[in-house]
Amino acid sequence: MYPDDKGPEGYSRKAGQGVFENRSIRVAVKKIGESDEGSTQEIIALLLKKDYLIFRMEIENTSTKYRAIYNPSFTTFAGDDMSHSAPIDYTELYEIAENAWEKEEKDGARKPLSMKGLKGLFYDLSTTVPPGGKTSKLLIFKPVSKDCKKAALALSEFYIGTDTISVVFPFVFKPKEG
Repeated sequence: MYPDDKGPEGYSRKAGQGVFENRSIRVAVKKIGESDEGSTQEIIALLLKKDYLIFRMEIENTSTKYRAIYNPSFTTFAGDDMSHSAPIDYTELYEIAENAWEKEEKDGARKPLSMKGLKGLFYDLSTTVPPGGKTSKLLIFKPVSKDCKKAALALSEFYIGTDTISVVFPFVFKPKEG
């Protein structure tokens, strides 16, 4: 899956990531793989192996006087296969970890995957970015069908001061090269 070349006003593809920019905000989104930052966490590595979609999203508030507020509950990932999902939150991630087991220990007991180190690694609750500030975290979505050819990540109700914007990142599915 790759960022599409074409998108709405303010969107462009740069260095393998989708980028939206206007006079107040810059948002960059890139799908991560097993060799990217954050993928060494046990639960993230498991999700990548199970074809979950994991994006690194960087928000840079280029405004000099307004706060930017991003709320992942207003985010959706929709595919042309009619799939539609919201980002996975901490509670869902915890349930996945509870149901996935690490290798058996020496005494034969098994334990759930560790959630250690996940706090602050992914967007779960509203995030406020002060003027001139920047943040970068993960967004996690359930896998899409193998029939999906195009998809879009939509961020609605993105606040900059009292104004709201919607940002769409289009993606295309292509066979792996090599």
